[in-house]
Amino acid sequence: MDIFPSKLIKKYDKNKNLIYSANCNYKIWREFDEKGNEIYLKQLNIFGTYYEEWRKYDENNREIYYRDTRYILEGEWYKYNKNNEQIERTKLYLKNKRINRFSLMDI
Repeated sequence: MDIFPSKLIKKYDKNKNLIYSANCNYKIWREFDEKGNEIYLKQLNIFGTYYEEWRKYDENNREIYYRDTRYILEGEWYKYNKNNEQIERTKLYLKNKRINRFSLMDI
């Protein structure tokens, strides 16, 4: 079996969620919660580099947390109002510095 197959391969869980896919360029693994929300993703490419993503959801299936390994981002938290509109997004960077979407950052 090829490490990265020439044709697309897909695998699904019992709820028909795509949990694995692979072709000649990448492999992707996914995990889902009991409501079908994607909570974890890992992608590996042919060069051996990979990244991972984590997500959390509230009782209304709204994404309230996101984190990945591509940036120095430690995580993002989201808040919503009663109309399901996002009202706040707080980014947590390494060293626990908090910056929300209304803050300015020095580059």
